[in-house]
Amino acid sequence: MRRFWTAVSLLTGLVVYVGGNPVWGQGTTTAPGPRVGAPIEGVAAVVGDRPILRSEVEEQFMLLAPQFQVDPADTSQANQLRREILDNLVSEHLLNIEAESQGIKVDDAEVTKAVEEAIQGDRARLGAEGFAAQLVREGITEADLRVRYSQEAKGEMIRRRLVEREIFAKVQVTDAQVEKYFRENREKLGKKPRALRVLDLYFRVTPDSTIEMTHKKRADQIRGEILGGLAFEEAAKRYSDDERSRDSGGLIGRFGPGDLGDRSFEAIAFALPVGEISQPVRTNLGFHIVQVMDRDPEGRWAQIRHILVRAVPSRADESRVRAEIERIRERIVTAQMTFEEAVRIHSDDAASREAGGDVGWLAIDNFLGETRAAVENLRVGEVSPVAAVEGGFHLFKLIGEQAETEYSFAEIKDDLKAMVQREEQQAKLEEYLGGLRKKSFIDIRPLR
Repeated sequence: MRRFWTAVSLLTGLVVYVGGNPVWGQGTTTAPGPRVGAPIEGVAAVVGDRPILRSEVEEQFMLLAPQFQVDPADTSQANQLRREILDNLVSEHLLNIEAESQGIKVDDAEVTKAVEEAIQGDRARLGAEGFAAQLVREGITEADLRVRYSQEAKGEMIRRRLVEREIFAKVQVTDAQVEKYFRENREKLGKKPRALRVLDLYFRVTPDSTIEMTHKKRADQIRGEILGGLAFEEAAKRYSDDERSRDSGGLIGRFGPGDLGDRSFEAIAFALPVGEISQPVRTNLGFHIVQVMDRDPEGRWAQIRHILVRAVPSRADESRVRAEIERIRERIVTAQMTFEEAVRIHSDDAASREAGGDVGWLAIDNFLGETRAAVENLRVGEVSPVAAVEGGFHLFKLIGEQAETEYSFAEIKDDLKAMVQREEQQAKLEEYLGGLRKKSFIDIRPLR
Protein backbone atom coordinates (compact mmCIF):
# COMPACT_ATOMS: atom_id res chain seq x y z
CA MET A 1 0.00 0.00 0.00
CA ARG A 2 1.22 3.46 -0.84
CA ARG A 3 2.47 5.44 2.14
CA PHE A 4 2.43 9.19 2.50
CA TRP A 5 4.44 11.29 4.92
CA THR A 6 3.49 14.58 6.46
CA ALA A 7 5.52 17.27 8.18
CA VAL A 8 5.17 18.04 11.85
CA SER A 9 5.49 21.70 10.88
CA LEU A 10 5.39 23.64 7.65
CA LEU A 11 7.18 26.64 9.17
CA THR A 12 10.71 25.38 9.73
CA GLY A 13 10.73 21.94 8.21
CA LEU A 14 11.06 19.50 11.12
CA VAL A 15 9.85 16.33 9.45
CA VAL A 16 8.45 13.30 11.17
CA TYR A 17 7.90 10.23 9.02
CA VAL A 18 5.14 8.41 10.84
CA GLY A 19 5.22 4.66 10.33
CA GLY A 20 2.85 1.90 11.31
CA ASN A 21 -0.90 2.07 11.70
CA PRO A 22 -3.04 4.72 13.37
CA VAL A 23 -3.47 4.33 17.12
CA TRP A 24 -7.04 3.67 18.10
CA GLY A 25 -8.01 4.32 21.73
CA GLN A 26 -4.44 3.72 22.88
CA GLY A 27 -3.18 4.90 26.27
CA THR A 28 -2.82 3.71 29.81
CA THR A 29 -5.31 3.40 32.61
CA THR A 30 -3.23 5.76 34.74
CA ALA A 31 -2.56 8.41 32.09
CA PRO A 32 -4.35 11.72 32.60
CA GLY A 33 -7.10 12.74 30.22
CA PRO A 34 -10.84 12.44 29.70
CA ARG A 35 -12.51 9.08 29.82
CA VAL A 36 -13.45 7.54 26.49
CA GLY A 37 -17.13 8.05 25.93
CA ALA A 38 -19.53 8.82 23.11
CA PRO A 39 -17.91 10.48 20.07
CA ILE A 40 -17.91 14.26 20.26
CA GLU A 41 -19.02 15.92 17.02
CA GLY A 42 -16.11 17.67 15.32
CA VAL A 43 -13.35 16.04 17.41
CA ALA A 44 -11.00 13.70 15.56
CA ALA A 45 -8.82 12.80 18.55
CA VAL A 46 -7.91 13.77 22.09
CA VAL A 47 -4.31 13.75 23.29
CA GLY A 48 -4.05 14.22 27.03
CA ASP A 49 -6.71 16.85 27.53
CA ARG A 50 -6.20 18.50 24.12
CA PRO A 51 -8.63 17.93 21.26
CA ILE A 52 -7.69 17.66 17.60
CA LEU A 53 -10.57 18.89 15.47
CA ARG A 54 -11.70 17.22 12.28
CA SER A 55 -11.46 20.64 10.65
CA GLU A 56 -7.69 20.62 11.36
CA VAL A 57 -7.36 17.31 9.57
CA GLU A 58 -9.40 18.56 6.61
CA GLU A 59 -7.41 21.77 6.37
CA GLN A 60 -4.17 19.82 6.01
CA PHE A 61 -5.84 17.31 3.70
CA MET A 62 -6.85 20.06 1.28
CA LEU A 63 -3.26 21.34 1.33
CA LEU A 64 -1.52 17.98 0.94
CA ALA A 65 -3.87 16.04 -1.35
CA PRO A 66 -2.71 17.89 -4.49
CA GLN A 67 0.91 17.56 -3.40
CA PHE A 68 0.59 13.77 -3.12
CA GLN A 69 -1.74 13.54 -6.14
CA VAL A 70 -4.57 12.11 -4.08
CA ASP A 71 -8.01 12.32 -5.64
CA PRO A 72 -10.53 13.13 -2.87
CA ALA A 73 -13.00 10.90 -4.71
CA ASP A 74 -10.65 7.92 -4.20
CA THR A 75 -12.01 6.94 -0.79
CA SER A 76 -9.25 4.48 0.06
CA GLN A 77 -6.29 6.78 -0.61
CA ALA A 78 -8.08 9.88 0.69
CA ASN A 79 -8.85 8.23 4.01
CA GLN A 80 -5.33 6.83 4.23
CA LEU A 81 -3.91 10.33 3.86
CA ARG A 82 -6.37 11.66 6.45
CA ARG A 83 -5.30 8.95 8.92
CA GLU A 84 -1.64 9.78 8.45
CA ILE A 85 -2.34 13.50 8.88
CA LEU A 86 -4.20 12.76 12.09
CA ASP A 87 -1.41 10.49 13.29
CA ASN A 88 1.05 13.27 12.64
CA LEU A 89 -1.08 15.80 14.53
CA VAL A 90 -1.11 13.39 17.46
CA SER A 91 2.70 13.31 17.32
CA GLU A 92 2.78 17.10 17.34
CA HIS A 93 0.61 17.25 20.44
CA LEU A 94 2.68 14.60 22.21
CA LEU A 95 5.87 16.56 21.55
CA ASN A 96 4.24 19.81 22.63
CA ILE A 97 3.05 18.31 25.90
CA GLU A 98 6.44 16.75 26.63
CA ALA A 99 8.30 19.97 25.79
CA GLU A 100 6.05 21.97 28.08
CA SER A 101 6.46 19.42 30.88
CA GLN A 102 10.24 19.84 30.59
CA GLY A 103 9.91 23.62 30.79
CA ILE A 104 11.18 24.30 27.27
CA LYS A 105 10.39 27.86 26.26
CA VAL A 106 11.03 30.12 23.29
CA ASP A 107 11.77 33.80 23.14
CA ASP A 108 8.87 36.00 21.99
CA ALA A 109 11.23 37.89 19.69
CA GLU A 110 12.08 34.65 17.84
CA VAL A 111 8.40 33.91 17.35
CA THR A 112 7.68 37.44 16.15
CA LYS A 113 10.55 37.21 13.63
CA ALA A 114 9.30 33.88 12.27
CA VAL A 115 5.75 35.23 11.93
CA GLU A 116 6.96 38.34 10.12
CA GLU A 117 9.01 36.25 7.70
CA ALA A 118 6.02 34.02 7.04
CA ILE A 119 3.71 36.99 6.39
CA GLN A 120 6.24 38.69 4.13
CA GLY A 121 6.79 35.40 2.31
CA ASP A 122 3.04 35.10 1.70
CA ARG A 123 2.91 38.64 0.35
CA ALA A 124 5.91 38.05 -1.91
CA ARG A 125 4.38 34.83 -3.23
CA LEU A 126 0.81 36.07 -3.69
CA GLY A 127 1.31 39.81 -4.20
CA ALA A 128 -0.60 42.37 -2.13
CA GLU A 129 -3.92 41.84 -3.93
CA GLY A 130 -3.60 38.05 -3.89
CA PHE A 131 -2.71 38.09 -0.20
CA ALA A 132 -5.76 40.23 0.62
CA ALA A 133 -7.99 38.04 -1.54
CA GLN A 134 -6.77 34.90 0.23
CA LEU A 135 -7.62 36.41 3.62
CA VAL A 136 -11.13 37.15 2.35
CA ARG A 137 -11.51 33.60 1.03
CA GLU A 138 -10.52 32.22 4.42
CA GLY A 139 -12.72 34.72 6.27
CA ILE A 140 -9.91 36.00 8.49
CA THR A 141 -8.00 39.22 9.05
CA GLU A 142 -4.24 39.66 8.93
CA ALA A 143 -4.30 39.89 12.74
CA ASP A 144 -6.03 36.48 12.84
CA LEU A 145 -3.37 35.07 10.53
CA ARG A 146 -0.59 36.44 12.71
CA VAL A 147 -2.13 34.76 15.75
CA ARG A 148 -2.33 31.46 13.86
CA TYR A 149 1.25 31.73 12.62
CA SER A 150 2.41 32.70 16.10
CA GLN A 151 0.85 29.58 17.61
CA GLU A 152 2.32 27.39 14.88
CA ALA A 153 5.77 28.97 15.15
CA LYS A 154 5.87 28.68 18.92
CA GLY A 155 4.76 25.05 18.81
CA GLU A 156 7.31 24.20 16.13
CA MET A 157 10.14 25.89 18.01
CA ILE A 158 9.55 24.09 21.28
CA ARG A 159 9.15 20.76 19.43
CA ARG A 160 12.39 21.34 17.56
CA ARG A 161 14.26 22.19 20.76
CA LEU A 162 12.92 19.09 22.48
CA VAL A 163 13.83 16.83 19.57
CA GLU A 164 17.27 18.37 19.10
CA ARG A 165 18.05 18.01 22.81
CA GLU A 166 16.56 14.59 23.49
CA ILE A 167 17.29 12.87 20.14
CA PHE A 168 19.38 14.60 17.53
CA ALA A 169 22.18 15.69 19.87
CA LYS A 170 22.58 12.09 20.99
CA VAL A 171 22.91 10.58 17.51
CA GLN A 172 26.55 10.24 16.47
CA VAL A 173 27.38 8.52 13.19
CA THR A 174 30.85 7.01 12.74
CA ASP A 175 32.81 6.62 9.51
CA ALA A 176 32.61 2.86 10.00
CA GLN A 177 28.80 3.01 9.97
CA VAL A 178 28.85 5.08 6.79
CA GLU A 179 31.25 2.71 5.04
CA LYS A 180 29.11 -0.27 6.08
CA TYR A 181 26.02 1.47 4.67
CA PHE A 182 27.89 2.08 1.40
CA ARG A 183 28.87 -1.59 1.07
CA GLU A 184 25.41 -2.89 1.85
CA ASN A 185 23.43 -0.44 -0.29
CA ARG A 186 25.53 0.11 -3.41
CA GLU A 187 22.75 -1.11 -5.70
CA LYS A 188 20.30 1.41 -4.21
CA LEU A 189 22.63 4.39 -4.52
CA GLY A 190 22.34 4.58 -8.29
CA LYS A 191 25.11 5.58 -10.64
CA LYS A 192 27.03 8.74 -11.15
CA PRO A 193 25.39 10.23 -14.25
CA ARG A 194 27.26 11.06 -17.42
CA ALA A 195 28.96 14.42 -16.95
CA LEU A 196 30.21 17.01 -19.41
CA ARG A 197 32.73 19.78 -19.05
CA VAL A 198 31.93 22.64 -21.38
CA LEU A 199 33.00 26.13 -22.23
CA ASP A 200 29.96 28.39 -22.41
CA LEU A 201 29.55 31.46 -24.58
CA TYR A 202 26.36 33.27 -23.59
CA PHE A 203 24.66 36.11 -25.44
CA ARG A 204 21.89 37.92 -23.58
CA VAL A 205 19.04 39.31 -25.68
CA THR A 206 18.69 42.99 -24.84
CA PRO A 207 16.91 45.93 -26.42
CA ASP A 208 18.94 48.14 -28.73
CA SER A 209 21.63 50.20 -27.02
CA THR A 210 19.62 53.41 -26.76
CA ILE A 211 16.70 51.74 -24.99
CA GLU A 212 19.09 49.68 -22.85
CA MET A 213 20.87 52.81 -21.64
CA THR A 214 17.52 54.43 -20.85
CA HIS A 215 16.61 51.54 -18.55
CA LYS A 216 20.08 51.53 -16.96
CA LYS A 217 19.85 55.27 -16.32
CA ARG A 218 16.45 54.82 -14.64
CA ALA A 219 17.90 52.11 -12.37
CA ASP A 220 20.80 54.39 -11.46
CA GLN A 221 18.38 57.19 -10.60
CA ILE A 222 16.30 54.92 -8.34
CA ARG A 223 19.46 53.75 -6.57
CA GLY A 224 20.46 57.37 -6.11
CA GLU A 225 17.15 58.16 -4.43
CA ILE A 226 17.63 55.25 -2.03
CA LEU A 227 21.15 56.35 -1.16
CA GLY A 228 19.70 59.82 -0.67
CA GLY A 229 17.33 58.61 2.04
CA LEU A 230 14.31 56.99 0.32
CA ALA A 231 13.46 53.73 2.11
CA PHE A 232 14.15 50.68 -0.07
CA GLU A 233 10.67 49.30 0.60
CA GLU A 234 9.06 52.57 -0.48
CA ALA A 235 11.23 52.71 -3.61
CA ALA A 236 10.17 49.16 -4.51
CA LYS A 237 6.49 49.97 -4.08
CA ARG A 238 6.90 53.14 -6.13
CA TYR A 239 9.18 51.99 -8.94
CA SER A 240 9.61 48.20 -9.21
CA ASP A 241 8.29 46.41 -12.30
CA ASP A 242 8.16 43.09 -10.42
CA GLU A 243 4.45 42.78 -9.68
CA ARG A 244 4.89 39.76 -7.40
CA SER A 245 7.23 41.43 -4.92
CA ARG A 246 6.50 45.13 -5.45
CA ASP A 247 3.71 45.49 -2.90
CA SER A 248 5.76 43.73 -0.22
CA GLY A 249 8.60 46.22 -0.63
CA GLY A 250 10.51 44.02 -3.06
CA LEU A 251 10.93 41.17 -0.58
CA ILE A 252 11.95 37.78 -1.98
CA GLY A 253 11.71 34.86 0.44
CA ARG A 254 14.73 32.77 1.39
CA PHE A 255 16.42 30.96 -1.50
CA GLY A 256 19.49 28.82 -1.88
CA PRO A 257 22.28 28.78 -4.46
CA GLY A 258 20.86 27.77 -7.83
CA ASP A 259 17.22 28.39 -6.90
CA LEU A 260 16.82 31.56 -8.96
CA GLY A 261 18.60 30.35 -12.07
CA ASP A 262 20.72 33.45 -12.70
CA ARG A 263 24.32 33.31 -11.50
CA SER A 264 24.94 37.06 -11.71
CA PHE A 265 21.88 37.81 -9.59
CA GLU A 266 22.70 35.11 -7.04
CA ALA A 267 26.35 36.18 -6.86
CA ILE A 268 25.20 39.56 -5.57
CA ALA A 269 22.81 37.99 -3.06
CA PHE A 270 25.56 35.80 -1.58
CA ALA A 271 28.40 38.35 -1.71
CA LEU A 272 26.93 41.79 -0.97
CA PRO A 273 27.21 42.79 2.71
CA VAL A 274 23.88 42.68 4.56
CA GLY A 275 22.09 46.02 4.33
CA GLU A 276 24.12 47.47 1.45
CA ILE A 277 22.54 48.61 -1.83
CA SER A 278 23.94 47.00 -4.98
CA GLN A 279 24.76 48.62 -8.26
CA PRO A 280 22.14 47.76 -10.92
CA VAL A 281 22.54 44.08 -11.87
CA ARG A 282 21.54 43.01 -15.40
CA THR A 283 19.55 39.78 -15.78
CA ASN A 284 17.29 38.44 -18.49
CA LEU A 285 14.44 40.46 -16.98
CA GLY A 286 16.16 43.83 -16.79
CA PHE A 287 18.11 45.75 -14.17
CA HIS A 288 17.83 44.82 -10.49
CA ILE A 289 18.79 46.86 -7.46
CA VAL A 290 19.40 44.48 -4.56
CA GLN A 291 19.53 44.82 -0.79
CA VAL A 292 20.47 41.73 1.21
CA MET A 293 18.22 41.43 4.27
CA ASP A 294 19.66 38.30 5.85
CA ARG A 295 21.98 35.46 4.91
CA ASP A 296 23.02 32.14 6.38
CA PRO A 297 26.67 32.37 7.54
CA GLU A 298 27.34 29.05 5.80
CA GLY A 299 25.88 30.28 2.52
CA ARG A 300 22.90 27.94 2.42
CA TRP A 301 20.31 30.66 1.89
CA ALA A 302 19.83 34.38 1.46
CA GLN A 303 16.88 36.75 1.76
CA ILE A 304 16.78 39.96 -0.23
CA ARG A 305 14.72 42.89 -1.38
CA HIS A 306 15.00 43.93 -4.99
CA ILE A 307 13.70 46.51 -7.43
CA LEU A 308 13.31 45.53 -11.07
CA VAL A 309 13.53 47.95 -13.95
CA ARG A 310 12.20 45.71 -16.69
CA ALA A 311 13.94 45.79 -20.07
CA VAL A 312 12.01 43.59 -22.47
CA PRO A 313 13.57 42.96 -25.89
CA SER A 314 11.53 42.69 -29.09
CA ARG A 315 11.48 39.85 -31.63
CA ALA A 316 13.72 41.99 -33.80
CA ASP A 317 16.20 42.12 -30.90
CA GLU A 318 16.11 38.30 -30.60
CA SER A 319 16.75 37.92 -34.34
CA ARG A 320 19.62 40.41 -34.19
CA VAL A 321 21.32 38.63 -31.27
CA ARG A 322 20.84 35.16 -32.82
CA ALA A 323 22.43 36.37 -36.05
CA GLU A 324 25.37 37.76 -34.07
CA ILE A 325 26.06 34.55 -32.13
CA GLU A 326 25.69 32.50 -35.31
CA ARG A 327 28.30 34.78 -36.92
CA ILE A 328 30.66 34.27 -33.98
CA ARG A 329 30.10 30.50 -34.16
CA GLU A 330 31.10 30.50 -37.83
CA ARG A 331 34.31 32.36 -36.99
CA ILE A 332 35.12 29.79 -34.28
CA VAL A 333 34.51 26.67 -36.37
CA THR A 334 36.53 28.14 -39.29
CA ALA A 335 39.45 28.84 -36.92
CA GLN A 336 39.25 32.63 -37.31
CA MET A 337 39.10 32.95 -33.53
CA THR A 338 39.29 30.56 -30.60
CA PHE A 339 36.33 29.77 -28.38
CA GLU A 340 38.18 31.27 -25.44
CA GLU A 341 38.75 34.52 -27.31
CA ALA A 342 35.06 34.69 -28.21
CA VAL A 343 34.10 34.20 -24.56
CA ARG A 344 36.52 36.85 -23.35
CA ILE A 345 35.30 39.41 -25.89
CA HIS A 346 31.60 38.66 -26.21
CA SER A 347 30.12 36.62 -23.32
CA ASP A 348 27.41 38.31 -21.26
CA ASP A 349 27.88 35.90 -18.34
CA ALA A 350 30.44 37.62 -16.13
CA ALA A 351 30.83 34.61 -13.82
CA SER A 352 31.87 32.16 -16.55
CA ARG A 353 33.66 34.79 -18.65
CA GLU A 354 36.27 35.25 -15.94
CA ALA A 355 37.02 31.50 -16.18
CA GLY A 356 37.30 31.54 -19.96
CA GLY A 357 33.80 30.11 -20.24
CA ASP A 358 34.62 27.03 -18.17
CA VAL A 359 31.59 26.16 -16.03
CA GLY A 360 33.10 22.96 -14.66
CA TRP A 361 31.67 19.46 -14.73
CA LEU A 362 27.90 19.28 -15.11
CA ALA A 363 25.68 16.21 -15.05
CA ILE A 364 23.92 15.74 -18.38
CA ASP A 365 20.56 16.27 -16.63
CA ASN A 366 21.59 19.87 -15.87
CA PHE A 367 21.09 20.62 -19.54
CA LEU A 368 17.44 21.13 -20.48
CA GLY A 369 15.51 21.85 -23.65
CA GLU A 370 17.62 23.14 -26.53
CA THR A 371 20.79 23.10 -24.42
CA ARG A 372 20.36 19.34 -23.87
CA ALA A 373 19.87 18.77 -27.59
CA ALA A 374 22.91 20.94 -28.33
CA VAL A 375 25.36 18.97 -26.16
CA GLU A 376 23.85 15.46 -26.22
CA ASN A 377 25.90 14.12 -29.12
CA LEU A 378 28.96 16.39 -29.06
CA ARG A 379 32.44 14.91 -29.19
CA VAL A 380 35.28 16.41 -27.18
CA GLY A 381 36.61 19.46 -29.01
CA GLU A 382 33.41 20.10 -30.98
CA VAL A 383 31.34 23.28 -30.86
CA SER A 384 27.58 22.95 -30.41
CA PRO A 385 24.80 24.49 -32.45
CA VAL A 386 23.32 27.68 -31.00
CA ALA A 387 20.82 26.86 -28.22
CA ALA A 388 18.03 29.28 -27.32
CA VAL A 389 16.98 29.77 -23.70
CA GLU A 390 14.67 32.31 -22.14
CA GLY A 391 16.34 35.68 -22.55
CA GLY A 392 19.38 34.58 -24.53
CA PHE A 393 21.44 32.07 -26.49
CA HIS A 394 24.19 29.61 -25.53
CA LEU A 395 27.06 28.19 -27.53
CA PHE A 396 29.07 25.34 -26.00
CA LYS A 397 32.41 23.69 -26.64
CA LEU A 398 32.86 20.24 -25.13
CA ILE A 399 36.26 19.92 -23.45
CA GLY A 400 35.70 16.82 -21.32
CA GLU A 401 33.35 13.89 -20.81
CA GLN A 402 32.83 11.31 -18.08
CA ALA A 403 30.70 8.25 -18.74
CA GLU A 404 28.03 7.05 -16.31
CA THR A 405 29.82 5.10 -13.60
CA GLU A 406 29.56 3.77 -10.08
CA TYR A 407 30.12 6.28 -7.29
CA SER A 408 33.29 5.83 -5.28
CA PHE A 409 32.97 5.97 -1.51
CA ALA A 410 35.07 9.14 -1.32
CA GLU A 411 32.78 10.95 -3.79
CA ILE A 412 29.63 10.50 -1.74
CA LYS A 413 30.98 9.96 1.77
CA ASP A 414 29.70 13.27 3.12
CA ASP A 415 26.26 12.87 1.52
CA LEU A 416 26.05 9.30 2.80
CA LYS A 417 26.99 10.38 6.30
CA ALA A 418 24.19 12.95 6.28
CA MET A 419 21.79 10.30 4.95
CA VAL A 420 22.75 7.75 7.59
CA GLN A 421 22.47 10.40 10.29
CA ARG A 422 18.97 11.35 9.11
CA GLU A 423 17.91 7.71 9.14
CA GLU A 424 19.32 7.21 12.64
CA GLN A 425 17.62 10.39 13.84
CA GLN A 426 14.34 9.31 12.28
CA ALA A 427 14.51 5.88 13.90
CA LYS A 428 15.24 7.43 17.29
CA LEU A 429 12.45 9.94 16.82
CA GLU A 430 9.91 7.22 16.06
CA GLU A 431 11.15 5.27 19.07
CA TYR A 432 10.80 8.39 21.23
CA LEU A 433 7.29 9.04 19.94
CA GLY A 434 6.41 5.42 20.66
CA GLY A 435 7.43 5.93 24.27
CA LEU A 436 5.33 9.09 24.54
CA ARG A 437 2.34 7.26 23.11
CA LYS A 438 2.62 4.49 25.68
CA LYS A 439 2.58 6.87 28.63
CA SER A 440 -0.06 9.25 27.26
CA PHE A 441 -3.83 9.20 26.98
CA ILE A 442 -4.77 9.07 23.29
CA ASP A 443 -8.32 8.69 22.05
CA ILE A 444 -8.63 8.60 18.25
CA ARG A 445 -12.13 8.71 16.80
CA PRO A 446 -13.24 7.38 13.40
CA LEU A 447 -12.80 10.11 10.79
CA ARG A 448 -15.70 9.01 8.65
